[in-house]
Amino acid sequence: MNIYIYLFLILAMIFLIYESVTSSIRYCPVKIKEVLTISFILIIFRIVSLLVLLLADNMKSVYLMKNLVFLNIIYIPIIIYICIYIFYRNTRIDINWFYGIFIIGIVIYLICIFKIPMEYYISLAYGYNIILSNLLPYKMLLCINGLSFFISIKSFRYKHSVKWGTVLIGIASLVFVGTTAITLQSSENVGYLLIGDLSWIIVLYGSIRTFKQRIVKSVR
Repeated sequence: MNIYIYLFLILAMIFLIYESVTSSIRYCPVKIKEVLTISFILIIFRIVSLLVLLLADNMKSVYLMKNLVFLNIIYIPIIIYICIYIFYRNTRIDINWFYGIFIIGIVIYLICIFKIPMEYYISLAYGYNIILSNLLPYKMLLCINGLSFFISIKSFRYKHSVKWGTVLIGIASLVFVGTTAITLQSSENVGYLLIGDLSWIIVLYGSIRTFKQRIVKSVR
């Protein structure tokens, strides 16, 4: 991946997170805001770590940021759940399940950073980069996205669902599966994971904007 494309992806994530944060403050219910705040914090920390690694000129910065690089292990399942919750509109899905997913994500994340060795290398496109020597966490994310794709198909058939949103969930799932598969082929392709992250942030932003649409409709 070209360095300019990589930097563009990071900047696009920053822009979308800013828009998502401001929109959530204005339009989202309190419970949704609480859940989103946790997600935003995790995403921002990962973005900062990627920028530091891209610009770093010493290993001290790399060691300070190394654990933050893998926060997508926590926030990708969270974003998927939030998007499914908002777009599916199935009363059997409880927003409070988020906290269980969050705790499980933290446990898996801690196991990864403390039990799985990390490999460091320098790339012309990514600057310093860090990957886990065991690819199991990436495979788990791949499986989760495969599951979300099938959920999107089921939710599309649900009469109360937001159809365009469920389509976006399906597309984001496929994009993430594809970019993760490319990454699993070679550590040099780790930057492609950002495309998968960006696809889900786009869907998350779309889900937040649905609350604005509801407010507009209620005013009319």
